[in-house]
Amino acid sequence: MTMTAAFMTLLHNYTGQEDIVIGGISSGRKRDETMGLLGCFLNTVPIRCPFSSVLSFTEVLANVRLATLGALSHDEVPFEMLVQRFAQRRDPTRSPLVQALIVVEPPLEPLPQGWEFAHMEVEMGTTKFDLQLGLDDRAHEFSGRFIYNTDLFKRETIRNMKERWLKLLDAI
Repeated sequence: MTMTAAFMTLLHNYTGQEDIVIGGISSGRKRDETMGLLGCFLNTVPIRCPFSSVLSFTEVLANVRLATLGALSHDEVPFEMLVQRFAQRRDPTRSPLVQALIVVEPPLEPLPQGWEFAHMEVEMGTTKFDLQLGLDDRAHEFSGRFIYNTDLFKRETIRNMKERWLKLLDAI
């Protein structure tokens, strides 16, 4: 929740918008019958949160927590169904409903003895969203990366955004 609130605060600081909507990811595996199945059940969940420059971060965090839990309580509704219902005028150059996404990968289960974990970045060459923050929750730290639409953002802009986000986290 803190990482999501910090990301939304960063977006608010950049845009000045008082109504921030980002996407989150739901595992799509709430039911016992899906737990043992192979395949991707991920679902994008829009998280909408009001902002104001007079709110403290504690208040923002509480608002983001309520908004996130509310969104996740409806995570079985397919994103495509939300798009059909709420995105009346579609722009083919933009992702509908959300342009920014946060993905927090939970800690990995301990591996059996003798096994090792190696992280490998795969460059996709494209992104579905204008801006995505991917975070890996590891034993004693988070590692992360910004993925962005190079038609909209320059590398230097993203570097500056990353630095501002890290300063924001330090302040929090």
